[in-house]
Amino acid sequence: PCSGEGMFRKDPAAIGEWSPEHVEMCAARQWDILQDAYIMLKPGGSLAYSTCTFNRKENEETISRFLDHYPDMERIAEKRLWPHLEKGEGHFVALLRKAASEEDAPGRNKRGSGRGKTSHKLPSTARDAFQQFMSWAADELPGFAGQGVPLLFGESLYLLPEAFSAGLHTGLLEGLKVPRAGLHIAHLKKNRIEPAHALAMALQPEQAARSYNLAADSQDIQAWLRGESLPVPPELHGWTLVTVDGLPVSWGKASSGQLKNHLPKGLRILKAQTDGQ
Repeated sequence: PCSGEGMFRKDPAAIGEWSPEHVEMCAARQWDILQDAYIMLKPGGSLAYSTCTFNRKENEETISRFLDHYPDMERIAEKRLWPHLEKGEGHFVALLRKAASEEDAPGRNKRGSGRGKTSHKLPSTARDAFQQFMSWAADELPGFAGQGVPLLFGESLYLLPEAFSAGLHTGLLEGLKVPRAGLHIAHLKKNRIEPAHALAMALQPEQAARSYNLAADSQDIQAWLRGESLPVPPELHGWTLVTVDGLPVSWGKASSGQLKNHLPKGLRILKAQTDGQ
């Protein structure tokens, strides 16, 4: 899905659907799709990303964000197809490749000397992962006590209430599909912390270093629930707890006057549904 700027000449309805907010929403969806595509892409596999729009937000900036987030991906080719120069209405395409192994990752020294080498190994134990999370929380969640027993499942870090810890541990749950082993507090993304949605719902605004409140009857909360980003004061920067009349809704990440939407896509309200109400 994209904002369809390449369709303006062909389809007048595409002009009526366009807005800066639509561009932000499409970029957020594209980011979600790319992350899922990365998981499904086998080592050594290729991924082609293409849109029929012109803005850099959905094209070059999305690809740059993807490459920054996944260092084992490299850009093989990138091209814009302009309607006055090529066949078609206007497109963007980027061809990416996933490293066949850790040694083949971009920036790795082929001799393994360590020069240009970046470690992205996940913490090996729940204790290590929890220490990493609490280091992050010292700045981002100054009011979060962090009481409980940590459990680590892949990239997901949970916090189990101490009252249950004696009878429940990672080894006991191995091989079982558990929807939620305690409070989901974080995703560990290549040694980078991304706070979980469940954690946002468990917090009070005063526990977070930054919060941004929306009125329940405002247009902003409707846009937020559709997955759109919002303009915010430029001094707001970093992970931000988004609230409605003081009650938590989700995480946002503020940068350069924009609050990027981290409401899980499965909880977002489709635009078609809101139009019909």
